[in-house]
Amino acid sequence: MIQISHPDTIQWNEKQTVNWLTGLWRNHPTVQKDSNAILQLLSSLLLCYEMTPSAVTDAFIEEILHVIEREQGRSLDLVEESSPLLYATTSLLLRQSNRMTTTWQEGDRRIQEGLKQLTQEEVEEDSRLAYLTQLYGLLEPTQKENMINDRAWAQPHFLLFDTEQLEQQLYTWFLITSMGEQFVVPERARAEMEQLKWALSGCMLAQCQKYQLDVASQLLRAMCYFRYDHELIVEGARFLCFQQRDEGSFGYLNPFKVVSDLEDRALQFHLPITYEILWAIRDVQAYLPKR
Repeated sequence: MIQISHPDTIQWNEKQTVNWLTGLWRNHPTVQKDSNAILQLLSSLLLCYEMTPSAVTDAFIEEILHVIEREQGRSLDLVEESSPLLYATTSLLLRQSNRMTTTWQEGDRRIQEGLKQLTQEEVEEDSRLAYLTQLYGLLEPTQKENMINDRAWAQPHFLLFDTEQLEQQLYTWFLITSMGEQFVVPERARAEMEQLKWALSGCMLAQCQKYQLDVASQLLRAMCYFRYDHELIVEGARFLCFQQRDEGSFGYLNPFKVVSDLEDRALQFHLPITYEILWAIRDVQAYLPKR
């Protein structure tokens, strides 16, 4: 078995990232009007604080929550205007950091009510909906079992999936492992799972070569949830850390890709990528053995 390097070898500058997020919130009014951007920015700060607690990050998180709460109904507008999956994962981070409020809980209740209206077929056809349904305690055990039996294990052809198909597969794996909180492998699937680990390595490296940083980040998280024991998990995390720019955000734009202005660039590319990479770094640091 290849030994995993100590997590201290995974280095990035948390202070620079928090400073960049602060500037984005305070200097670009468009951010505060974009529900997905608000949730990505808030989640990024919560992840930073979990990895490196600091009074500065804590105060900034409270500032954003205060602004959202002060504007009557703003947090409920987030439910209507943002991705339900993004709202749900932000709520998860808020609960984990003991920052939940009654308004955010009402938002969760509204999402739950919407999920209850879905048919069993709709849930089983979309892994993201299934994961969201499980997150709110609404997924029937038979539904989860059906998804595991149908598409969870021996599918080496996922290396040929397009982005949408691969995301569906990733959320099936997130569903099985509850994003690392639990991991029960059916006896019949143990051999297939070992093969899957090596396929995941190749897929993650391929996404890094394509510079699909969001997908590479999610694949790295899946490797953690599957209790991956290969040195590539550290190498993948290092690669993502190398994508941090001097001002703190993550990801380098293709110079031939036209983006209208700096604000659009931050909202359309750097913020979503920073959000995904911080999730991956957090999960890698939580998974790797401590000294």
